[in-house]
Order: sequence, then structure tokens, then C-alpha cells
Amino acid sequence: MSGTIPIRIILPAILTVLLLVMTIFLLILPPLEDRLMEGKREVIHELTEIAWSTLSLYAEKEKNGVLAREGTRVRVCFPAEEAV
Repeated sequence: MSGTIPIRIILPAILTVLLLVMTIFLLILPPLEDRLMEGKREVIHELTEIAWSTLSLYAEKEKNGVLAREGTRVRVCFPAEEAV
């Protein structure tokens, strides 16, 4: 032997690594990606609901005369300034 690794030893190791990589990419990652995307969709949906309810609250306050139209716009567009 002149220091080379026989094909009978290296081929099973390469095939094992290839099988592991294929298992990860074809069986594990797709469902994981689907679950992550569903979680993102839920967060976006909840944030949208919060935004709509906030807008509805300010619209109701404006309609009832609690807030002036310009005051409502400022509070909706710049809510951080409301606390100042």
C-alpha cells in the first residue's frame, strides 16, 4: 500500500454522509420551514388585528368628539409622542 485509502473504505463513508445530508434537506427542513412560516403568518395576522383595533378606537373617539381630527391623526401616526 502506498498510502492511499482503498475505495472499499471511503465509499461507504461518503455514501453515509450523502444519505445524512439528503435526509436533512428532504425530510427534516421542509416541515420545519412550514412551521416557521405558519408562525410568521400568525404574528402578522395578530399585528394587523392590533393595528385595526387601534385605528377603530381612535376613529370612535374622533366620532364621539373626544379627540379633534388633527389630534387623532397625530396620535395614530406618532403614538410615542402621546406619552411625552
